[in-house]
Amino acid sequence: MDMGASHDASREKVLHAARSILDSIYTLMSKSLDVSLLPGYSLSHWMSTGRILGRFYIRALELSYFDEAKVIKTEIEVLK
Repeated sequence: MDMGASHDASREKVLHAARSILDSIYTLMSKSLDVSLLPGYSLSHWMSTGRILGRFYIRALELSYFDEAKVIKTEIEVLK
């Protein structure tokens, strides 16, 4: 996603990392595993992913990238 003049490679890396964590959540959900058996730091990673996606969602709305914002909102809803 083009985030305007302040866009750089590190933003893309952060978004990629957040989506990688989200992908692991999709995998856990598809296997119906008991998430209470996961280490405590897993929840911390999930919370960070939510914050990152939230920031990208707000920025996409500010830049009127409504299609990208819709995708990100769907990703955030998985974390609820």
